[in-house]
Amino acid sequence: MVCRFPVILIFIASLALAQNAPRAPTSDDLLTFKTAGGTEISPDGRWVAYSVSETDFEKDAFVTQVWLAEPSSGRSMRLTRGEKGAANTQWSPDGSWLTFTSTRVGDKNQIFALRPDGGEAMQWTKSETGVNSYAWSKDGKTIAFTTTEPVPPQEKDRKEYLDDYKVVRREYSRARRAHPEGQLPRERRLRREIPHP
Repeated sequence: MVCRFPVILIFIASLALAQNAPRAPTSDDLLTFKTAGGTEISPDGRWVAYSVSETDFEKDAFVTQVWLAEPSSGRSMRLTRGEKGAANTQWSPDGSWLTFTSTRVGDKNQIFALRPDGGEAMQWTKSETGVNSYAWSKDGKTIAFTTTEPVPPQEKDRKEYLDDYKVVRREYSRARRAHPEGQLPRERRLRREIPHP
């Protein structure tokens, strides 16, 4: 019994030292890191907007929020919150608005705007298919954005009925119909040569 006591003490001491020893980070450790990126400096240089991404383990997703830093004072504040992230921050040319895209309303990206001194973000677009990218005009009076064309009603009905299957030779999108007859892609020309019963 007396001999075992020093062995137990040595074992406990080695465990304590092993906990303080440097170790390689695990994948879970790496997923808990917050990452900063996407910096945008305001036109007057007073503010720096940046994004911070962190892992939401419950939703199995990364959520990105917009933060604002004031370099002269060293303070920073979080501008956006919630389960849905925000991205693509841009300043208006006069610096009075900070815009970003988010899926916070519905499931499609829309443009939202807020004042740099705080307040609730306002939704500025209601695009049926969502906003892909956007840019401010030089005078700051308008925003141009890109979006995909909405799916035509016939294609929606077909998708509901057939799921993701397509009926060949029945429905061609405009991009396929736009080819002049002599310049069809090779795969379409081959399809035309196959005789039909």
